[in-house]
Amino acid sequence: MSIALALALGAAAGMAWGLWAPGVRGLVTRVGVGYYDGQTDNFFLAVAGFVGLSAVGGILNGAGVFRGGRRTVRGVWSALGSACLAVAVAAWLGEAIVDARFHGPAAVGGEFTAPPTIHLNGAVVMAHPTGWGSGTLAWLASWVVLLAWPTATAAWCTAVALVRGVDEPDSAPDSLDDEAAGAAPAGAVSAEPGAAPSV
Repeated sequence: MSIALALALGAAAGMAWGLWAPGVRGLVTRVGVGYYDGQTDNFFLAVAGFVGLSAVGGILNGAGVFRGGRRTVRGVWSALGSACLAVAVAAWLGEAIVDARFHGPAAVGGEFTAPPTIHLNGAVVMAHPTGWGSGTLAWLASWVVLLAWPTATAAWCTAVALVRGVDEPDSAPDSLDDEAAGAAPAGAVSAEPGAAPSV
């Protein structure tokens, strides 16, 4: 259930973002790549749009998994795992679609439309050559946008748990108590007619 929901939500979000995200128009010169006035704002719009879709998808993810009998601690982990899978699908599919829609710089003197990206390192480098720096930690930090989806799911689960509570798993009955309750006390007299009293 949670896996199917994650795949469906991720695919829907990825397709929606990939088909909507605006490209960034520019011109290749002998000096380098330049963008027309106002076009670099499209990088921000693309990232903001993905964050918005992730917030909606994360809430739907939490509502679909963390409900009914699955409103437990285990249900929280299931919802978060589903959210991580969903955002991975959305990011992969969305990036694939925008890469197919737009093509980056080509020959000198030619105009182009660059694909947007949710990879912040790519977006930042376009405007500021320093970007996030280098190294594994910097690369991971550049994908921070992907945390929006599971964060929205976690927020939903927290809100539902605070309002409705979390169902605790049924505890196993105490076998010793059951045996003690069902056993006849010592020295009891049998109520069956004709039976010899027990001493």
